[in-house]
Amino acid sequence: MAGIGAMINSALGGLNVATTALQTTGHNIGNVNTPGYSRQSVQQSARLPQYTGAGFIGTGVQADGIVRSYDSYLQNQIWQGTANSSALSTLNGQLSQLNNLLSDPKAGLSPALNDFFTAAQSVANNPSGIPERQALISNAQVLAARFQTLDGRMNQMEQEVNTQLQERLASVNTLSQQIATVNQRIFELQGDASGQVPNDLLDQRDQLIARLNEEIGISVVRQTDGRLNLFTGNGQVLVAGSKAYELAAVPNAYDPTRLEIGYRSTGAVISNGISGGALGGLLRFRSESLDVARNALGRIAEGVAVHTNAQQRLGLDLNGALGGPLFSEPTPLVHANRNNGNPGASLSALVSDVSQLSASDYQVEYSGGVWQVTRSSDGQTVLTSGGGPLSFDGLTVTVSGTANNGDKFLIQPTHGAASAISVLSTDPAKIAAAAPYVSNPGNNTGLVSISTGAVVAASGDVNVPASAFGQDLTVTFTSSSTFQISSGSPAAVIASGAYVPGGTSISVAYPAGAGNAYWQVQLSGAPAVSGDSFSLTRAGVDENHNALALANLQTRNTLLGGSTTFGGAYGQLVTQIGTDGQQAQVGDKALANQLQQVKQAQQAVAGVNLDEEAANLVRFQQAYQASAKVIQVADTLFQSILAIKGA
Repeated sequence: MAGIGAMINSALGGLNVATTALQTTGHNIGNVNTPGYSRQSVQQSARLPQYTGAGFIGTGVQADGIVRSYDSYLQNQIWQGTANSSALSTLNGQLSQLNNLLSDPKAGLSPALNDFFTAAQSVANNPSGIPERQALISNAQVLAARFQTLDGRMNQMEQEVNTQLQERLASVNTLSQQIATVNQRIFELQGDASGQVPNDLLDQRDQLIARLNEEIGISVVRQTDGRLNLFTGNGQVLVAGSKAYELAAVPNAYDPTRLEIGYRSTGAVISNGISGGALGGLLRFRSESLDVARNALGRIAEGVAVHTNAQQRLGLDLNGALGGPLFSEPTPLVHANRNNGNPGASLSALVSDVSQLSASDYQVEYSGGVWQVTRSSDGQTVLTSGGGPLSFDGLTVTVSGTANNGDKFLIQPTHGAASAISVLSTDPAKIAAAAPYVSNPGNNTGLVSISTGAVVAASGDVNVPASAFGQDLTVTFTSSSTFQISSGSPAAVIASGAYVPGGTSISVAYPAGAGNAYWQVQLSGAPAVSGDSFSLTRAGVDENHNALALANLQTRNTLLGGSTTFGGAYGQLVTQIGTDGQQAQVGDKALANQLQQVKQAQQAVAGVNLDEEAANLVRFQQAYQASAKVIQVADTLFQSILAIKGA
């Protein structure tokens, strides 16, 4: 009788294990299309045998647990690959928009620049022509509008980044809370099940973490109690066990219109440590591409305005007056950190040398009685000074008030400058096409000649004061080695000097407001006798040298330390954004392929194979039937024994 009972117990164990295996196989088949599901299988082992005089007799089988097919290394690779791929995909999408904006052959800056300088050349060809002058003003307005349009679109892109940050952070918070909830549920169930793990919840948590990595790159730390802790790239906690820490879009400390990523509870900013996921891609696009593009475009706008206005101030308009500014000149933006002490210092900045401007912002901090200026683009300290004014990279910064220790400021020399440029004058008569003087030789018997004249920045050998600027001047040789300069009627000598055989320069200083400039001519050759003379007469409306100089600004190296033209600087910007976009596109495709390969490897381990599961169904069904047959045989034996005893 004892043997029959042992047979039944052994068979019941087989029935139970087969039933569990059939249920698990059915579960696998039902979840074949469930995202993130890992195939499960029953772990079974032989029960402890029973000792008899004949030896150890087996007592059947038992189910030790249900395990999922899982490879932690591959899962970590999927999480990391998802974060990196999402970041590059987002970056690629944003760069594509920016590249299309800047490189458009019709709506980009290049056509407007070319048309403006072509119009300036037309004025040089016909300096007194009102239609040509009006065309120059119209093209100046088109150029200013093009700057404004491009910068306005980039400003919209920055606001779109703000919007996407808010939307993505809402998703991050939802996923983080869900992971924290699942963490707690896993912890509770493992305790109730004496250490057995809820496989489906583990899959659910892994899938939530994968989705979270699409939004923000994270690292995962496993706790001994089965819960996971999640951190951002710089170690800022998102989920600690069963607690989720909410993130929020918080205003930048310098510019409240610019949103950063921080903790909702404290407002502490953690943007600098986020590199993966869509959020990392958005932040990278904004800081490495969009900010650079806006600054570079603003630098070109600043250069066009400053150099055009400077050239205008050196010429005469149709009314005979020195030219006024054609464009408004943008001024650098200065933002005080909202955490600065009060009252404190205030800073103002001006462009002192547009050719030295960089396409970068600057961090200015006052600490220990010293001002330190750091270039944001490369992190280099460009100036350390005990007081103002602060001069660096083509800027002059004036300090007012008393600074508190730790006060910080952000200076943006060209950010948004393209939106600030506009045309100040719409009067075609105020285009300063003429040079201030025309040099004419007299009836001379010697071999001395005089140049046509040009604007220079330094004084010459003999200088005429600015008070005489605009008056007709006469240069008369008093001997073969001396000359004097007179003006007015009756003529009055206002300057004199020695003539050096071979060449001497005469400079007429511009009035204040035109800059440190001089109209300069060169005398060369040798006078035969005293009395040889030359005249510097006020230019007429048909003079075109200043219009020529304005047109030639198109080919002058005026930016980046005097190394490139306006068009060259824009070409560099378009090339840089295009290269960044191409690299992001190639990287995006490469990472997507790598991620797909890792997912395939992970599916080879954890995925459900319907053919395999169908075979398992047959196998476990047969095992179930065989165990049932054992019970049937045991029952038959038992009934036979009862029949014998009854007889």
